[in-house]
Amino acid sequence: MKKIYISILIIIIITFGAFALLRSPADNSDQKIEDVDLGQTKSEDSIVYEVNQEESEVRFEIDEVLRGEDFRVVGKTNQIQAQVSISEGEISTLEISRVVVDALDLETDSTSRDGAIRNFILKSNQEENRFIILEEISVDNFSESSASFSINGNLSISGVSKDIQLDAEILELTSERLVLSVSGQVLRSDFDLLIPVVPFVASVSQTVDIRADLTFQKP
Repeated sequence: MKKIYISILIIIIITFGAFALLRSPADNSDQKIEDVDLGQTKSEDSIVYEVNQEESEVRFEIDEVLRGEDFRVVGKTNQIQAQVSISEGEISTLEISRVVVDALDLETDSTSRDGAIRNFILKSNQEENRFIILEEISVDNFSESSASFSINGNLSISGVSKDIQLDAEILELTSERLVLSVSGQVLRSDFDLLIPVVPFVASVSQTVDIRADLTFQKP
């Protein structure tokens, strides 16, 4: 009987330990997103804009089957660092710095899911995986009839890097303000992002939609 009690106690400890890990709060790292080097974007006769976090948002969207029902998970953050430069009146001269997103700050509708993302999927609670970075950026395919174009770059997530292409559109451009809409898709398998096996999630899509609404302002 004593052995049974000990076994039950061990199961309870393991269960509550796993639950606490899933719900663990964000890492209190001293590293700040503002300290990450963005590289040089300014060229002669250009206007440099810096991202306004309060008016910007990056999010991911992914489909899963949760408790037998189709569900779309949305995770988002406004902890973004980036700069753009552009020669006045010349959209084709647009240059984009390294874009940095604090993955530790991503939030969904569930604290348990957030814990799983931090601890098991993105592993953003580890300092080396904290930031999602898009770098080596170039822009092309400018449309003559609209302000749309393509963004090409190298995306790093959880220690894995992959070249990607995103669609972008300038929604507003003045001497003081620039607003961009960005969208694209990546595959979980390209970045070795594995989903923990839990009984109430039957399946999770391989395709992840990326969306960003970015407002830049002249400093």
